Amino acid sequence: MKVLGIVGSPRSGGNAETLLEEALASAKEAGSEVEMIRLREKDLSFCDGCDTCRDTRRCHIADDMQEVHAKMLEADGIILSAPVYFWALSAQTKLLIDRSYAFEAGHQLRGKVGAGIVVARRAGAGNALLEFMEFFNTHRMIYAGGALAYGDKRGDVRGDAWGLGEAKALGRVVVRYIQNTNLRQPRAGQR
Repeated sequence: MKVLGIVGSPRSGGNAETLLEEALASAKEAGSEVEMIRLREKDLSFCDGCDTCRDTRRCHIADDMQEVHAKMLEADGIILSAPVYFWALSAQTKLLIDRSYAFEAGHQLRGKVGAGIVVARRAGAGNALLEFMEFFNTHRMIYAGGALAYGDKRGDVRGDAWGLGEAKALGRVVVRYIQNTNLRQPRAGQR
């Protein structure tokens, strides 16, 4: 069982990354293998809208997204974490969502468990969580919920006990959803 965390913050060690670390630590404690991808460390291009992936089910753009996509396909659960910028998800996170269009035609993420974490200064957290929920629904994933914290400066979420607790709980919930989903999957030879 593997949970992949993807953080879409341009800040190294920022609040969104801190919360994702909490979620992944609790997922690991619950028995999952975990991995984190920091989109800011990747060479990623924007979707060019060519629609080639509708037929090939693979993005034609040769960049680090190929590696990210492979890890998403390997994972049983995916936790996305992002700061809120202008009442929406960060550009890095939106780039990931746009490029995931390559998965949509074949519903390649169907049945995987998904969850979202957002950090807002004051407003926009609801919009961002809704964007995550729509992403998971579009890909026919199992939505395990979201976590929210408030902070502006790097490290602010460390003082948000509620937000840290939500992130920790979310990691455990994702593992529990994966375990329950795996129990319901038919075994070879069963229907």
